[in-house]
Amino acid sequence: MSRNRLTKRFISVVFPASCCICQQLLANGDSVAGDPVADFCSSCRGQLSDPQADRCPKCGAEGPLLPSGTQCALCQQPELSFAEAIAIGNYRGLLKQEILRMKRERNETLALQFGRLLGNALKNTNFINASLVTPIPSHWWRRLKNGFQAADLISDGIHQVTGIPKNNRILKCTRPTAKQGQLSRPQRFANRKGALRIRGGNIEGSSILLVDDVMTSGATAEQATQVLLEAGAERVYMAVVARGVGVS
Repeated sequence: MSRNRLTKRFISVVFPASCCICQQLLANGDSVAGDPVADFCSSCRGQLSDPQADRCPKCGAEGPLLPSGTQCALCQQPELSFAEAIAIGNYRGLLKQEILRMKRERNETLALQFGRLLGNALKNTNFINASLVTPIPSHWWRRLKNGFQAADLISDGIHQVTGIPKNNRILKCTRPTAKQGQLSRPQRFANRKGALRIRGGNIEGSSILLVDDVMTSGATAEQATQVLLEAGAERVYMAVVARGVGVS
């Protein structure tokens, strides 16, 4: 057994991990091949998504697919430019509750663990071939005001599990925007238009995994995707903690 593995085992015995939702100690069944999936117990992890639901291969939403089986109705309102998206589950129930808690408490641990959970889900997809992972940034004033950027920490968790290099300086938010949750679908796309640009660096031919906490209308994801594709990215994927399905 390697020294690194022994060190991890010693730490796990002295400081046993607990679920970051219910605080119960994690059991053997909460790990894969001896390594934690993320700091969620099996019970809580099972409530974050619906394993019986159809899942849209395009946008990651849980729910009925169109007859083609390649996307759901949400993907056509309007058509979204990223190649595929993955989400832990829909923005409802326990997942919604914990995302709101993460933001309210500025809970860095929870954001990181959501990223680790996404990272393990990504291992079973072709997203793992992405050249790098990058968060969708918020405006500097909002970051200063909140002291917290969930997408950045979620990206850290994905990087830890998958090993995909992380670069959080690819995109820049150029102006403050209204909160998307207060707007209709058309207003959300108008609100985000022109708000992002490339900060610097060469991404020509890259396959990029964009990260955010919640995707509802897809307006923010679409704006970021367009900017990356125009800068020469070959393909853009999305990874989000939750897929919102309730905006009209």
